[in-house]
Amino acid sequence: MKKKSIFYGWWIVVSCFVLMFVMMSIVSMVMGIFVIPVSAELNISRTQFSLYFTILSGVGLLISPAIGRSKMDLRVMTSLGVILCGICFMALGYCKNLIMFYIISVVMGIGFKICTNIPASILLANWFKEKSGTAVGIAFAGAGIGNMIFTPIANYLISVYGWRSAYVILGVLMMIITLPFTMFIIKNKPSDLGIVAYGERQHSRSAKDGGKEEVQGYTLSELMKTPFFWIIMFCMIVVNIVSCGINSHLPSYMQDIGHSATFAAFIVSSGSLMLTFGKVILGFMSDKLGGTSIVAISCAALTLSLVALMGSPVTILAIFAGLLHGFGTSFGSVGPPIITRQLFGEKDYSSVMSVVSMTSGIGMAIGAPFCGVIYDLTGEYTLSWIIFLIAMIGCTAWFLISLKSHEKRAAIIFTRDGYSKMG
Repeated sequence: MKKKSIFYGWWIVVSCFVLMFVMMSIVSMVMGIFVIPVSAELNISRTQFSLYFTILSGVGLLISPAIGRSKMDLRVMTSLGVILCGICFMALGYCKNLIMFYIISVVMGIGFKICTNIPASILLANWFKEKSGTAVGIAFAGAGIGNMIFTPIANYLISVYGWRSAYVILGVLMMIITLPFTMFIIKNKPSDLGIVAYGERQHSRSAKDGGKEEVQGYTLSELMKTPFFWIIMFCMIVVNIVSCGINSHLPSYMQDIGHSATFAAFIVSSGSLMLTFGKVILGFMSDKLGGTSIVAISCAALTLSLVALMGSPVTILAIFAGLLHGFGTSFGSVGPPIITRQLFGEKDYSSVMSVVSMTSGIGMAIGAPFCGVIYDLTGEYTLSWIIFLIAMIGCTAWFLISLKSHEKRAAIIFTRDGYSKMG
């Protein structure tokens, strides 16, 4: 009896997991550990340092549509992105002034975007017609695990060797760990190996007499005329602003309110552990309950995290804040591909995904510097958390009311079967 081989798409999931584990965690999430030492040595404010996140996301916003339309081999694209990020991260260790820091951030923004969420989402959509939410959740969980592992590593490297050497070491690690997967394992689509996507045979059973199954969904131009599309986009932007704002300043905040650097790293790592579980849970839930459910759940988790965050001088509340924030933040990465695939269909997936993914870039561009400005003006982060809390309560209420209203009018009926039906 012939032994059944593992579907190659799961190796694509592993490769995307590694991309998130290394690139997403180090370039985007672990950078918060560097705020205090870099700001002190370069004599810059936290707002000025936080502009790194704005530049990184701003560049991503500009090139996202081009990535969605690009015909470049995804193996080449992701490998190039890894190399650019690795070299740029190493170069940060040699920065002498703020201008040099910003210039490197621009180049790194290009590399970061072409090796993380958009190409990973396209790969997973190509390889999975069923269990797409679960595949996305597993792959994107890598960022949380990476943050949990690399945050204490970065903290150790900074304390022992200094922040400059820490940048160089992490830059080298990026390329050593990730390039073997992007260069040798990633394949654009199943047909490259003469096979079909996971679940494609089941989806094709409805096609009769050799006819092709119609690709369900909507084009980007159709969606942009739909009010609920913009409501979803707005909610995702708010969630990402709050997520990125907290994530970028959480280590500094914990130290400012009296906790040690070690405890701050522990909070970040604990949140990353929950971030990991959150992505898998949200991915699984989206397959069972539909994409809109994960929007509501993530909004609720982030709202509760902000309440706990304001009581974080109390150790147990600090831990709860980190855990709830980690779970809520998991939506930022798994949300765009799941929302795009399940609610908007596959008809124009790459183009729609490139636009939906811009919400995370907008969130990063606004959230981190916003908190930095509030800190520089008031000397603390409390006002930021209050504003975020009000925004999350309003966002959650608007989303739920709008969803009920649209379902009642049958303007948009969202299903869990892979796309949304417009009436």
